[in-house]
Amino acid sequence: MNNVVLLIFDSCRFDVFQAAKKRWISRLGEAEKRYSYSSWTYPSHTTYLMGMSPHRNPKKVFASNVYRDDFLLWNDRLGIGNLEFKKFVPTLSLPFLLKEYGYRNVGYVSLPVLNESTIFSKYFDEYQLMTSHNDFGAMLDRMTFSRDVPSFYFLNIGETHYPYATLESEKNNLPRISGVHGVFKNLDDFVVRG
Repeated sequence: MNNVVLLIFDSCRFDVFQAAKKRWISRLGEAEKRYSYSSWTYPSHTTYLMGMSPHRNPKKVFASNVYRDDFLLWNDRLGIGNLEFKKFVPTLSLPFLLKEYGYRNVGYVSLPVLNESTIFSKYFDEYQLMTSHNDFGAMLDRMTFSRDVPSFYFLNIGETHYPYATLESEKNNLPRISGVHGVFKNLDDFVVRG
């Protein structure tokens, strides 16, 4: 069985990615233009953890056919060859399915909306919100692979979400823009203040 790394460059546009200097990432293969199932982090990551990849949005093709063809790619990705797709039901969870096949599931995320208290962490052996939004290097440093147990890594990268912030600049007085997680966290104070 193959190790699998699901690497998500959060909020990264395809045209910007194509224009960037990709000295190392280009070694993984060619980038393909695809579309997220949602315009924000939480629901788009929900679909990824269902085993769905961003879609190509082909014209005049039923969505169910696109889903079918995309799910069939998991046979090759995992190197299993005879994946029992019925095991996706009823959980519709890729980490749950991989656990059934003996995978060690690890999730490292950069954005608070995906934190370890959310449903995302449910079928992971290890799952952590990183201490910094812009520290992909820390994720890489923590990754380990075993010859005996295949691994699934779910990595949410924050550098592309906050592209103008560096590790050093986080300590400075940059504007604070809250996502949904931050809105909920501060909503009671807002209501009390009127």
